[in-house]
Order: sequence, then C-alpha cells, then structure tokens
Amino acid sequence: MNIDKKNEALTAWRHVLDSPEIRMAAADQYEELVRLADNYQRGGLISEEERNALIFEATNRYACLVTGNRECSQLDDVSIEHANRQT
Repeated sequence: MNIDKKNEALTAWRHVLDSPEIRMAAADQYEELVRLADNYQRGGLISEEERNALIFEATNRYACLVTGNRECSQLDDVSIEHANRQT
C-alpha cells in the first residue's frame, strides 16, 4: 500500500465525516462514507479490517445524528482508536 495515497484517502474520508456538505442529509453522508471506504479497499489503499472500522465509525455517527444523541464524540473516539490499531 502506498502510505501517502492511503493518508490522503483517509483525510478525505475524515473530511466527509467531520464536514459534510451543508445540504448533505445524514443518510447521504453515511452512504458517501461507506462508498469511499469500499472504494479505498477495492483500490488496495486500506485493508478489509480498516474498511470495517471506517464503516463502524460512519454507522455510529449516523446513529448519533438521527437520534440526536449528544455523546457522538465519545463514540468517535472509540472508533478512531479502533481504526488506529488496524494500521
């Protein structure tokens, strides 16, 4: 895996997670995050485990957004820690 390309891809993924387009609905954001994770894995930038960690994080964020849960940052910290262990 090319580390620079992987870092660029993960930075782009994180940008969609943290700063979705102004009019992007939670479901659209989730679908985009899953699509990116799938593409990164298919392109060889990330492993299946890393893909799963990204989708886990996207799912947590989506659940927080649709339920109005204010503890999203705690879930993000856990999933980021999990993803970092995968790299």
